[in-house]
Amino acid sequence: MPASDLIYDVGMNNGDDTAYYLHRGYRVVAVEADPHLVEQCRRRFVAALEQRRLTIVHCAVGPTPGRAQFWRCVEKPEWNSFHRECATRNGYRAEPIEVEVRDFRDILREHGTPHYLKIDIEGHDIYCLRSLGAADLPAYVSCELTNTDELDALQSLGFDRFKIVLQGGHQPLADATRRLQSPLYRRLAASRTAAYVQRKAGSLGRRLARAAQSLGHKLRIVPAADWKFPNGSSGPFGEDAPGLWLPLDATRNLWLEHKRLTNAPVWCDIHAMCSKANAMHAKAA
Repeated sequence: MPASDLIYDVGMNNGDDTAYYLHRGYRVVAVEADPHLVEQCRRRFVAALEQRRLTIVHCAVGPTPGRAQFWRCVEKPEWNSFHRECATRNGYRAEPIEVEVRDFRDILREHGTPHYLKIDIEGHDIYCLRSLGAADLPAYVSCELTNTDELDALQSLGFDRFKIVLQGGHQPLADATRRLQSPLYRRLAASRTAAYVQRKAGSLGRRLARAAQSLGHKLRIVPAADWKFPNGSSGPFGEDAPGLWLPLDATRNLWLEHKRLTNAPVWCDIHAMCSKANAMHAKAA
């Protein structure tokens, strides 16, 4: 039976997402491979660990249980990965360490099915998704969207509504795509200042979003946020994730259109909801 008060933070990193989930009153199972980050978070969350509101599982997730080489990005640990090219991109230095690898199914059997499953493990997100069973699913899942494999895996499990959220600023991808589709932007982007235009357009969009939120707070249309999301965190989840829920085809088309317009990697998360599992979780609450 799924637990409506439980969240998994797979790829805990420095604990910023775990801190938000604990703040919201959830119990958290946090999975992290990097021993330095595990020790840092044990110091950060002493009270939650003592109260058994937080369980830290020190391991990596992968298809083959055992011991394996893992690349720890020294200057930017959020890029830790089994793939050296991920951990060393942009010239960052990485060091190899040996870590324990577990099948995600074992972790689920040990700690139970969560209400929400957040995955961010640099290239291995798909292994978590493939470990889920259609009969016992989280109501909500989020993971990095790198190609359509993640969408296909989520659909095959029974997830039927989706949101794509840009990780930088936690804005709906649909908003950014509409900006890119504007005739003015296309004319400017075709010039030699394309990179400058794209950067400024993103910055303008974030400023407008913040201004709209501030106005909403002043007019008491939008309740004031009680949490400031640090840069690089996964942000709001479930129904609080920004944007409208879309069916699979519309989500896929949005993703492909944005990639066509930018012709560059897009740093974003896919949030997925399973209507059937959501109803089960509501009954269990």
